Amino acid sequence: MKKGLKVMYWLFLVSFTVWIVQWCSRKSDEKTSESLEKLKNDVEFSGIVKNKFLSNNHGFGVVELRIIKSNVDYFNQENFPYRIEKGTGELYSIVSSVDIGDTIRVVSNESSFYFNYENRNVKGEIYMIGPLDIGYIKKNTIFKN
Repeated sequence: MKKGLKVMYWLFLVSFTVWIVQWCSRKSDEKTSESLEKLKNDVEFSGIVKNKFLSNNHGFGVVELRIIKSNVDYFNQENFPYRIEKGTGELYSIVSSVDIGDTIRVVSNESSFYFNYENRNVKGEIYMIGPLDIGYIKKNTIFKN
């Protein structure tokens, strides 16, 4: 009988663990879906890279842009992957392949940005900024307010 209880215990433990993993995955999918919907705000802009700061977080960085074209003059909302103010912009994303002097085009509805790398047009992803990257952005932004 003790062997039967051990088997029941392990079956319960495995079943409970699988349920927890599925629940966490579902919550993560819901949060990702919400983030993608927030980015569908019709913001589009292009700019020339003036400066770049890379963190130690898998190529995440802050890119300073001189805005050359934009459908908004000002954009500053918490946790968004970009900011625009007075002809200057910043992009917060995985930007390790971006170089100073490159032209970047951000299309928020597509959750994407585009730039040239080694004579190829490259597509990068933008996403809502999480707590791990907020501190890095605050330290390296040109917008100190």
